[in-house]
Amino acid sequence: MRLLNVAGQETLSRRKLIKKSLGLGSALAVSSFAAGMTAGMTAGIAPALAGSSSGYWVGDEAAEPLDKYPPLFNTWERAMGTSRLLGDKVKVLDYLPMNSGRMNLLPVRDYSAVSNWMNELEKMRSLSRLNQLKAINTYINAYPYRPDLAKSGMAERWNPPPELFRQGGDCEDYVVAKYLSLGHLGFNDDRLRLIILTLPRTRRTDPRRRMHAVLAVYIDDTAWILDNLSDDIYDHKTAYSYRPILSVNRETLWRHKV
Repeated sequence: MRLLNVAGQETLSRRKLIKKSLGLGSALAVSSFAAGMTAGMTAGIAPALAGSSSGYWVGDEAAEPLDKYPPLFNTWERAMGTSRLLGDKVKVLDYLPMNSGRMNLLPVRDYSAVSNWMNELEKMRSLSRLNQLKAINTYINAYPYRPDLAKSGMAERWNPPPELFRQGGDCEDYVVAKYLSLGHLGFNDDRLRLIILTLPRTRRTDPRRRMHAVLAVYIDDTAWILDNLSDDIYDHKTAYSYRPILSVNRETLWRHKV
């Protein structure tokens, strides 16, 4: 299948776009991924955050798993299997929960940043769920944008929050930090999706920047989008020009098509 840009012109094939956007290293890996390989992959390490000691309110909708997903950006979606199909980069979603024992094991360079992050999240705990989304989006977006190649010469790593806090990050790094922040506040993993998508030309800060990542959060019967291109959160139904390719949480990988 080939993809079309907003002008209707043919762009990269889906397979090449997946390889480019996700940094899958070999043709064999891309082929296996595209075929929906699901068996024999490594299972997740950490327990689900919403059931951990991070705390949530009994009966709180956001803390409960979903039984139905609204179609993101009006696209068709299909579960491909375990999130580990994307490789080791997904392990960054296991960074939390953070307790005093974990804090004491952090490198000195990370301790202050993580401590400040945890303190800020505790201030947000009493907010309504929708206001938590707004507060976290604004808080994480305040860190500077720096692409992976500009930082380390490595393509498409998903970095843990301390690296974003110390030196900035790219769109996936913002999404990881927001995902973990909401998990710490009790959002069930089922309600969080890291989405890899293509940007319309009107949304590109650089003409060459086609790929992007945002966080979708399912609450109030819809999906709210947290985007580092805006401090405002918005309903996914208002952004049909976004074209998701893949979405993932700590357990599952989905692919999308219009």
